[in-house]
Amino acid sequence: MASKNNCAGCMSALKSKEYLQCSTCNLRYDLLCSNITVKRFKVMKVADKAIWKCQVCTSKLPKTNNIDTPVRLTRTDSPANSPDDSKQSPITPVDINITNRNKRHQSSPLSPMEDDTILELTKSSFRKIIRQEIASALKEAVAVQFKQISDLVSSFRTSLDFFNDKYEEMKVTLDNNTSKIQVLERENIKLQSLLYDYNKRINLMEQHNRSTNIEVQNVPENRSENIVIYCNLVILLNAL
Repeated sequence: MASKNNCAGCMSALKSKEYLQCSTCNLRYDLLCSNITVKRFKVMKVADKAIWKCQVCTSKLPKTNNIDTPVRLTRTDSPANSPDDSKQSPITPVDINITNRNKRHQSSPLSPMEDDTILELTKSSFRKIIRQEIASALKEAVAVQFKQISDLVSSFRTSLDFFNDKYEEMKVTLDNNTSKIQVLERENIKLQSLLYDYNKRINLMEQHNRSTNIEVQNVPENRSENIVIYCNLVILLNAL
């Protein structure tokens, strides 16, 4: 049983004054369950709101104004079962005002066990569909990510090969330069040794050349003196 502060249809609390109360069952309904828009609710008069009836009470009212319903003439026997029209039963005035309607085949209600089985099958199918969708989505996402990673690895491998080639070239160049430097160092050592020997020889030769020189000391210098005379005098002295 719904309380007065809750909607009788959705059982939610009636927080605002926008609701209708049935004049028959006195139950309150919000506008959504009453199937009335806010605009229509605002233009409704107080008298209209007072005589408003809910859908449950309205469905219980007897049907009226049904005089325009078409009436079909019925016969007890169908033409297929009575080939002779004279043998058909006569139509009475009572039968004229009777409308025959085909009775719909009502399926037997399912047992609780069958309902549970159908529910389990539905859940199983739904789970299977969800698993397939998730697996497909994951497969596509993994394929995209794998392609991106593969492209990155390929570019990285290309860059690594390039740097490896450059490293090998630099290594070969360094080895060549190292060997050249070693050769130049050996040649430099040899040249230094030869230079030392040449300097030593030059010093010895100079000392030997100066061993026969005469050193003249305490001779005054004049501006008008003749150096040639002194040179000839030295030559004569060496000859003695």
